[in-house]
Amino acid sequence: MMTKIFVLVGALVAVCSAGVVPAIPAAVPAALTVGTYATSYNAHAINHAIAAPYVASAPLTYSALPAAYSALPAAYSALPAAYSALPAAYSALPAAYSAPIIAGRR
Repeated sequence: MMTKIFVLVGALVAVCSAGVVPAIPAAVPAALTVGTYATSYNAHAINHAIAAPYVASAPLTYSALPAAYSALPAAYSALPAAYSALPAAYSALPAAYSAPIIAGRR
C-alpha cells in the first residue's frame, strides 16, 4: 500500500513538472498590483516613521509596584518551617506501605 502511495506522489510530481497541469493564474491582474514605487525599502522607512512616535515616548513609571510586592516574600517565609515536620511523619509508616518497584503476581 505504501508503495502505491509513493508511485502516485511521484506521478503527480512528474505531471506537474512536465507542465501537463496548467499553472494557477494570478489572483490579481498585474494592472491592479502596487507599482514600483512601493519597494521594500520604502515600506521599511514608512514603518519606522509610523512607529517612531511610539518608540520615542517616555516609559511608564512603576514606582508603586515594587513597594506593594516587596511584603509578599516576608509573608511566605514561615511556610518551610511549617512543613519541615512532614518527612518525619511519613518515615514512621511501616515498610509494608512502600510501593514495590515491579508489581508481580504471586
